[in-house]
Amino acid sequence: MKLRTGSKPELVVLGELPKVIKLTIGNFILPKVYHSAREEFYPTRNLDVTFMPRIIQEYRGEVRKKIVEAAYSLFLHKGYHGTTMSAIAEILGVTKPALYQYFSGKEDLYAAVAEHSREELAIILERSFNKRDLRSGSEVLFDTLAQYAPQFHSMYSEMMMLAMHNERIRTLLRKDRIEDIHVVERFIARQQESGLVSGQIDPHVLAIACDALINGLLIDIMAGMDKEEAKKIWITAVTQLIRPD
Repeated sequence: MKLRTGSKPELVVLGELPKVIKLTIGNFILPKVYHSAREEFYPTRNLDVTFMPRIIQEYRGEVRKKIVEAAYSLFLHKGYHGTTMSAIAEILGVTKPALYQYFSGKEDLYAAVAEHSREELAIILERSFNKRDLRSGSEVLFDTLAQYAPQFHSMYSEMMMLAMHNERIRTLLRKDRIEDIHVVERFIARQQESGLVSGQIDPHVLAIACDALINGLLIDIMAGMDKEEAKKIWITAVTQLIRPD
């Protein structure tokens, strides 16, 4: 909605925006939000209003990312049940209603956190094998994933229990597992093209096998297996399974 009265400033109503998160996009500093009515004032002669939709879209994208990162940390440390929308809002310094401008609820937010985790996994895979051979890359990957294993497996176990009585969560978990495998599969396919991994193996089958192997070993570590023994098994199995032609 835009109102003009002579030379007075133009009124642009943008709807609910977080009250504390402040961002600068490029050289453009987002204007102050007047929280009583969520209205922002801009001098019409100095503002290119055709520029605003892109700025607001980028701003919302940055805010959404901050919400997901905060939720990611809370889910890992407090679990799904122990994480509330109120707690996430408190960490970010925003109102809980502001979160619902971006996510319909905790289940929707969990789906976004799962996607964030996949992006992290893709980065970990690339960094682990960057300028390394198969053996050393596999070792770095194991050590990196082992750092996060207790929190991830604790949260995933809780989600599995909830999924028994919640169809929405069961669907989210199934989609999450399929997409995780796709991340690994795409990585393996790229390594086959570079010659690091044998091209004789189906990358999808190999992705499932590697995922099952490393998750099983990480669970064994939490159950008492020596970490170095588990890592040795992982490296031996991987190098035998996916060695180059």
